[in-house]
Amino acid sequence: TSLFEIDLKNVVSVGQKAFYNCKSLKSAVFSKKLKELSPWAFYGCSSLENVVLPENLTEIPELCFARCSSIKKIDIPEGVKEIGKRAYLDCCGAEEIIFPPSVKKICWQAFSSLSSLKKLTIPGTVKVVGNLSFYYCTNITELILQEGIEALEWGAFSNLQKLKSVYLPKSLNSIDSYAFTDCYELREVHIPPEITDIKPELFQNCRFVRIYGKKDSFAKEYAWIYGIPFIEEKE
Repeated sequence: TSLFEIDLKNVVSVGQKAFYNCKSLKSAVFSKKLKELSPWAFYGCSSLENVVLPENLTEIPELCFARCSSIKKIDIPEGVKEIGKRAYLDCCGAEEIIFPPSVKKICWQAFSSLSSLKKLTIPGTVKVVGNLSFYYCTNITELILQEGIEALEWGAFSNLQKLKSVYLPKSLNSIDSYAFTDCYELREVHIPPEITDIKPELFQNCRFVRIYGKKDSFAKEYAWIYGIPFIEEKE
């Protein structure tokens, strides 16, 4: 028998692989008492559209909603501090992600391969954008990184193939290698003088990229070292 809807109003914990590959499941109603989701809980529920999570959760665990390709809006509830590894991997129908102030870290490949996502805003309350977090979100054209973000880890925004410009917040104290690699259309990267730690190969295969920054800044030195055109921004 196909399972189309589940009512979890009295459930406080959903176990590992509880609804793994329930491809007919369209809606899940959760209790306000829900305190824990386990890894892989809704993995592969490709028809799942309606997901409203309560505010008691502190984590979206590994692969929890991966390959739920019919979800249009990913609305992280207040209280969640960490988005686990590959939590929303390949949710290719998702057009919007909403982060509450409670989220501090986005882990490895948490939102990789969201091919319908065109605009992404990461609030400054998020401190760490992890390895390959948004890898292969190929249709993002607008990326807003707000002040307060402290670290972009390895490959965080690699393969954003339609992204053309980005302004980095001055709060960044670490930008790891390959964070913007294979962003083939990337042309403008604005780097404030407060940023002084950028690892090598940040813009690998970004052949049109130009760095915009202040005179005598680390951004200018970085551009010179790696042969990237530098455009001086006036005071």
